[in-house]
Amino acid sequence: MMEGKGKGVISLTDFDIDDEVIRENALACAQNLDDVCAGVKVCAATLKSLETPKENLLRVCKSLRNQDIELPCIDSYPTQEVVSCDHAAAGCKQKYSSTEKKMEAWFKFHQVLCKGTMTEEQKKAFDEYARESWIQGGIDYSDTFHLALHVMAIMFSGLKLGETVEEVFKPFSFLISCPWERFVFNYLLEPDQKPGDSEEDRRSKEETLAKAMRLLRIIFQADESHELLTEYRFTRLLGAVLLNGQERMPTSPWACYQQWLRTNGSRQDYKSMKSFSKNNADLQSSTKGQGVYRVCSCFNHSCVPNIQVMYCDDNDETLVVHAIREIKKGDELCISYIDEDADFKTRQDQLKDHYLFTCTCPKVWFLHTTANHMHHSVHVNRRPV
Repeated sequence: MMEGKGKGVISLTDFDIDDEVIRENALACAQNLDDVCAGVKVCAATLKSLETPKENLLRVCKSLRNQDIELPCIDSYPTQEVVSCDHAAAGCKQKYSSTEKKMEAWFKFHQVLCKGTMTEEQKKAFDEYARESWIQGGIDYSDTFHLALHVMAIMFSGLKLGETVEEVFKPFSFLISCPWERFVFNYLLEPDQKPGDSEEDRRSKEETLAKAMRLLRIIFQADESHELLTEYRFTRLLGAVLLNGQERMPTSPWACYQQWLRTNGSRQDYKSMKSFSKNNADLQSSTKGQGVYRVCSCFNHSCVPNIQVMYCDDNDETLVVHAIREIKKGDELCISYIDEDADFKTRQDQLKDHYLFTCTCPKVWFLHTTANHMHHSVHVNRRPV
């Protein structure tokens, strides 16, 4: 625990700028619900894209779908393996980047989320949970509820394998958490938008939680007395996802193909394909998702961070952290939870609404004391009118 902060991470060695500080796989990760509903193909275990470069290009650039586009050297480009769930014939649509990942996922979480093994009642509840907007107070919480579903699946899979409630909960118990009811996110609302503008918005957090609990009990076949699936645990799990979740946007198959073509194709081929990416940022990442991590979820915030989260060469959920300043043994490792270049009020509002604290890092302290000094100087030197 860090004094006045809660949990934190201290460096055990020195790092130079650009050094890799840590590389970590997620305890749990999930594709954002919009991409799930849109059918963006990724490995359910790692968020690694399962699209071909051409599929990626045509999905993003809809205007090209009626054109006959040939990708240079594509026959020589390495193909990505795509492995279906063993219960695909029974209706499961989950796919994986390898047989190994498929087996890992089955025992980790998929055995309780496989639609190919669910009853009709479970399938109906699962589909309703996936289609639900999870909007409350003007804020879309769908990605938070979706990752929370995956965390619950990991826990229920553990129970199925003979672990106790305490054992399945332990890997996630270190996460900073608080009840979902405490979050408001006013800074995300448009200037003329008020919570409750839509019919869905007008329900309370209590009503929203009650609906989630009803569906989860059907999905996981747990009655109201089940020790793991309680409203207290689930609302704090939602809070833990909001406080600890790391956004993941793995590099797209199109971007990987472009990089490969630069080395393996002609200059003209590379330039012709690069033109598709011009002014289209959506072609750079394959999907959007979130993950929670054993170590990296413990990084505290600073408006003057010394580390930065990067994207890894495996193009999956792996979180890689590099030093962006010199770090000495004993220094606290801090990332920025927000855009550190935003103005002072914006930063403080975002941190207060989303992370429930007021920042007192060196940058904030400097701005605060400078502003007070200027105000004091003006006041002291003001002449009477």
